[in-house]
Amino acid sequence: NEDIYSLLGREPVRTDLIYGGTLPMVPQAAAKAMLEQYKKLAISTLRIKIGDDPDFNRTLLHTAHEMTGEDFDLRVDANCVWNLDTVFQHLENLQSVGITIVEEPFGREPEMILKLREDPRSKGFVFVADESVLSLQDLQVIGRNQTYDIINIRLSKNGGLMRSLALAEAATELGIQYQLGCHVGETGILSAAGRIAASLMAQPLYIDGSYDNYLLSDNIINENLTFGIGGKAEAVRNNGLGFTINTGKLKGLCNDHLTCF
Repeated sequence: NEDIYSLLGREPVRTDLIYGGTLPMVPQAAAKAMLEQYKKLAISTLRIKIGDDPDFNRTLLHTAHEMTGEDFDLRVDANCVWNLDTVFQHLENLQSVGITIVEEPFGREPEMILKLREDPRSKGFVFVADESVLSLQDLQVIGRNQTYDIINIRLSKNGGLMRSLALAEAATELGIQYQLGCHVGETGILSAAGRIAASLMAQPLYIDGSYDNYLLSDNIINENLTFGIGGKAEAVRNNGLGFTINTGKLKGLCNDHLTCF
């Protein structure tokens, strides 16, 4: 029954949070429907998942740009599927709609991102490490080689709340910016943990997560941690970690269990 902030001996940097949205790689009709939903929710930032097909990417990017307008903050996640032969074709597509932030174009191969950064055609683009930064050691390599401008921190990827907070602080010391991401399908447990992290991080560029009711047909916690209109959400106070498990729902969603001794 201890407030997590009291337990940590830290007060939130902010109590009012703004979350962004994610547009997955889906057919045009589905993309348009999701973009309409984001517009109704007044979401102002959107990460677009794109792949290795320049034509598909171009269509998706132009649809997003046309439907959201100039004031919308768009960025892309390439999910490690680009290569040095096609990367500049992809970057041209991004330039055509004014997108400059690119997450993880190649994956954990520093020589490829170094070659890209050395090429003058990459000037003006900002590159984000996701899969390339799993640990503090990875961050130190990024800082030493100056391969990425931003890192994407995810609690379920980077070792939980305390390690993620430490990674954000270390990034700031190295002059690297950071954003707080999430994994697809996170239940309310990680939504709560992400809410805590977002309230304690000094300067996250973007905050993703808390998609609960928008993404899940059912959840396993009693609280509703879904962000509201404008992506707005509040830090959860005086309730431990911010969630309590609904044991009935958990049991109903469980296929099997294993007793461990």
